[in-house]
Parts: sequence; C-alpha cells; structure tokens
Amino acid sequence: MKAQSLSEPMDLRAIDFNFTVEQINRLAEEATNEYNAILDKVAKQPRPTFENTIVPLARWYNEITELVTASGLRYFHPDKQICDASAEADNKFMGCVIEGYMRLDVYKAVRYVYDDQEEMIMLSAEDKRLVETIERQFRKNGLQISSKKRALLSKAKKRLVQLEDEYALNSAACSYVLFTREELDGVSENDIAGMAVVYEDGVEKHAVSTNVFVYNRVMRYAKREETRKRLYVACGKESLKNIAYIQEAVELRLEIAKLLGYESHAESVFEGRMVKSADEIIDMYEELRRRLSKHIDAEMGRLTAVKKADMLAEGREYTGFFEWDYYYYSYVTSEKKRDMFEIEGNQYFPIIEIGCKLIDIFEGMLGLYIIPAQEPNVWHPDVEMFEVWEADESEFIGHLYLDLYTRESKRETFTTFSLRRGCQRPDGSRESPAVIVNAVFPKPTEDKPTRLSFDNLEMLMVLFGQAFATLCESVKWRDLLEPEFEFHIVPGEIMRRWIYEPTVLQQLGSHYLTGETIPDQLIKGPITDGTEVTPGELLIPITFDLHDLLIHSATDKPVDVKQAYYDLCKQVPFMRNNDTGVFHLITHRYLMAGYDTGMYVYLWSSIISEDIYWSRFRKNGLYNRKTGREYRNEILRPAGSRSASVSLERFLGRQPSTEAFYKNKFK
Repeated sequence: MKAQSLSEPMDLRAIDFNFTVEQINRLAEEATNEYNAILDKVAKQPRPTFENTIVPLARWYNEITELVTASGLRYFHPDKQICDASAEADNKFMGCVIEGYMRLDVYKAVRYVYDDQEEMIMLSAEDKRLVETIERQFRKNGLQISSKKRALLSKAKKRLVQLEDEYALNSAACSYVLFTREELDGVSENDIAGMAVVYEDGVEKHAVSTNVFVYNRVMRYAKREETRKRLYVACGKESLKNIAYIQEAVELRLEIAKLLGYESHAESVFEGRMVKSADEIIDMYEELRRRLSKHIDAEMGRLTAVKKADMLAEGREYTGFFEWDYYYYSYVTSEKKRDMFEIEGNQYFPIIEIGCKLIDIFEGMLGLYIIPAQEPNVWHPDVEMFEVWEADESEFIGHLYLDLYTRESKRETFTTFSLRRGCQRPDGSRESPAVIVNAVFPKPTEDKPTRLSFDNLEMLMVLFGQAFATLCESVKWRDLLEPEFEFHIVPGEIMRRWIYEPTVLQQLGSHYLTGETIPDQLIKGPITDGTEVTPGELLIPITFDLHDLLIHSATDKPVDVKQAYYDLCKQVPFMRNNDTGVFHLITHRYLMAGYDTGMYVYLWSSIISEDIYWSRFRKNGLYNRKTGREYRNEILRPAGSRSASVSLERFLGRQPSTEAFYKNKFK
C-alpha cells in the first residue's frame, strides 16, 4: 500500500465508538451553543456577504461530524443508555436547527446575499446553489408571514417531528404469530430456521415476526390460505395503532402548507424537486394504466383459476380472491421458473462469504481497492470494518462497516446509516465518509449456516449501492450532499438490476459445502423472469402512490386517511381484504419518514435506473472502467451539489427516457 495521498496529511482515522452519555450530552450542548452564537453574529452583520453570512452557517454544519456520529448511535449501539442519550442529542440538535431556520433577523441577512446579484454572479455554481438552498429553507419556514403565524408554524413543525419519532418507536417493536410447521407448508427450511421455536400447550410452533421482510417471505410462499390470512390480519391489527399518528401528521402538514401560503402540502413539497407537480406523476401513471389495462383481466383470471383449483382439491368452497392471496398466487403462476432457484439457490449464498464478494463487485465496477481494517474499531464483535481506497491506492476514500447479524437491542431493519459524509473540511481536504450496511440476518454457526435467499441477496445489493454512493460523494458543503428527493435511491436501484445478471450471480455464489459454482439451470429462471413485472406488481404500488398524493393534496380540509385507502382498494382487484378491518397500505412507515408526497419516487427511480443500466452498463460492459469512472464522477461524486437532471444528462449524453423501462419490464 502506498504511503502517499492526494490530500496531505493522509487521514485514516476511524470513528471511536466508545462514547459516554456525558460526552454525547456535551457534544450536543457545545454544538447548539456554537450554532446560536453564529446565528447571532450573522444577524448583526451590517453588510451581509457570502463570506460573512452564508459560509459561517454552512461551515458549522460541515464541522459537527462528531455530533452527527453520536446522534446516529441510537440506531445500532448495544447500550440502551447510549441509545437514549443519542436520541436525546439528536432531538436537541434538530430542535436547535429548526429554531435557527425560524429566525427572521438571520433570514434578512441571508436574503440580502441572495438578492445581491453582483455577488451572486461571481460565485461558483456550487456556492450559488448553497445560497439558493439556504434561502429556500428559511423562506419555507414562513419568514415572509406574520409573527403570529410563525409561532403557529414552529409549534406545528415541532409536533410533527415528535409524531414521526413516536411513530418510529411504535413501529420498531415487532409482534409474533405462532404457526406449526404444517401451517407453514411452502415456506423454506432456511426461512424457518431463522424463526424462534415456542411451545404452546406442548405443541412446537414457530414464531413468525410481523417484520416486513419476514412477513413478505411468508405471504409469498405459505400454501395455506388460513396461514396467510392470519398473518395478514395480525400485521394489519398491529398497524392500526399507527393510523392516529398518520392522520394527525396529514392534518399538521396541511396546516403548515396553509400557513406558508400554499394551497396544499403537495404543492409545497414539489418546490425544489426534479418533478415539479403532481400532474407529472399522474400523467406517468395514466400511461402505465393504459399499457396495463389489457393485461389486468388476464392476470386476474389466471390467478383466480389457480386458487379455485386449489380450493377444489382441498374440498373447500371458493369465497374470493383477496389481498393475502396475491403474492402467493403471483409467485405460483408467474414465477414457477424461479422456484428451483428459491429452493436450491440459497445453498450457494452463505452469508459468511457474501459481504466480501459484494465488495469485489463494487471494486471492479467503481475502480476501488477495499481491504479489511487492520485494527477495527467497532461497536460489536460481529461488525466488520473495511478501508476503501482508490484502485491505485493514491487516495483514501472512506470506511465501510458491515453489521449484518441480528442481536438483542439492535433495530430490526435493513438499511444504511451514514456516520460521516464526504464534505470539505476547513483546511480544504475532504472528510472521509463512513457508512454502515445494517441487516438482521441470523448469525451463522457451525451446525446452522445462514444462507441467503435471492430476495435477501437482492436487498443487500441495493444497500451496498446506497452505501457506495455515500462513500464516493465529494462536495464542498454538507448542505448539498443530498440530491433532489427523487434521485437519492437511484444508486441502489441501479444495483438491484445487476443482481439478475448471470455473471454477477456466478461471481457471488458458491455452494456452502462444496464450493462449486451455481449451475446454469438455477440462474436462468431469475434472469428470464425476475426483471419483468406483472400488472398487479405495478398496480399495487401505484395505488400506494396515489393514496399518498391524495391525502396530501387536500386544499380545504384533511382527507380521512383510512377511508381514502379503502376507496382506492375497491378499484384494484388484487387488493380486496374481505372487510377484515385492517389496512396495511396506510400504515406504511415511509409516510412518516420523509416520503410523504413522495412514494412515487420508487417507480420513478426504477424508470431512471433501467435507462442508466441498459444505455451504459449493459451496453458497454458491467465492469467497463470508463463507464464506472464516469458513473462515479458524474452521478455519485457530485451528490446534491448540482441538479440530478444535469448529472443524468452528462452521464447519459441526453435526457432520461422511459423506453428501457417499458421494453424490459412488461411481460
């Protein structure tokens, strides 16, 4: 390894996770005090400029790396006291920022710079974007309205943050439904191995979690309708407790929009996005519906015919086709070729080897060199730590942590956590990002190896795509790290498409006992069928998206969240629930995690990702060095320092197109 770095001195410092409660409290106190002092100084500037007004605000955000790390401990640290202190620090920090962006005296200084066209025209594109971003954040906090309305706005926003936190805590705990092995007929042994065994009245049963990932697996493979229905109802009843949170949040969002002078919450959030209005999304959905219309009846007929045959074979009366039936019968009728892969394929993906093999893929794709840390500083012995370098070892990029196994007190979620971001330090050098890939797989043992299903593998590939997007980012200002809302999940969605390539599966897979590569006959199923979608697979998320837009587009009074969902479901033959009184869609966590009026982003990003994949990676070769380098430089590195529309056009050489999606996704 070369000792020279492009930025001197070389910074390989790892994060020290040995925080104390007192240290976390001190970090939060010092950061908030410093921020308030900066705000006071900015407000008193006699002649505001970019250097004396915008730079101090942005630099403070660049330099609170240690606090940002400490406030992230709440997601994964094994010590509950540390988690509680971390959450409290985050609440204090966010409350301070919210108050800061509500200060009229500071906004007047920011606005002075924004209106100074002579200075603005002299700024770099990134600095100008920073001014515009900060000005918009202040303005959207209602600093153009009366002091009385601003007080109401502040109160509503704080309550909304509190609601979202309460919702997250309320949703984090999963309940369990007990089933015998016979009732889980169709569910793989690998999935069942991850379930706790419970004895009820002397009968051995398996505890099926209502965690969304476990739930989806069982709903897809369980043959017995009663099993699927019981789990569906249990999960829905558990989620009913969250309706009140969502309803109040919808009401608060409308109140906030009205205070700011917008007609609806939807109108307010589309400002600053790539998509400029709900009409653009509706037009996209109308085109999808038009293309799907001739296929819906055919799919419904195919699904109901198979269920009727099953009911006849079991000597039971056919009572209808319901939401808990869809994913199982969609699998049975449309993904039969994948069945052998699901049953046998997980033998080729032992989790103990997958992390390093995924790293190999990103090394080749992005031109990186990744090695295990020699003296890893981690928060738990199960965590793996890696150093990420340029391929020629000329520059250190950042740290990658893999925290893949479930344990007590760990948050039950599959996601990434960014601990440090790639913004500029005061000396002009780049802060080295640090990111966690977090999963909750059972820890393997000698007699019980953990093997991944194809779905698990696909999910990990998406998370790695998101993690490496963070690692490769390099911007001047932390405020500009996030790209427009619609674009931030695109890096993960692009990598989802990679997992269906035979060469990628062969690179990842080797039999957990013999080490042999995956036979061709196991690969052809998912490659042939996995990237295509059925009408139901599109109509269900479209319904989700429309519900999100509907409840946030009200202009006079808030929409009844539950009734709006019920009305939409009646229009979709795949989403009937036989009046069970439970509603899954409206309780989706994304509605309370910053995705309100934004659920369309998943389908939108899929369209963009298909375009990128087919027009560049598939066309030029998955590991084409030029393509990988341009992807890093034009898509990942700029992050939010420029519009994603500009990044896309530079990488593609044209405006994005929907053609690749329609050509490769429809059966």
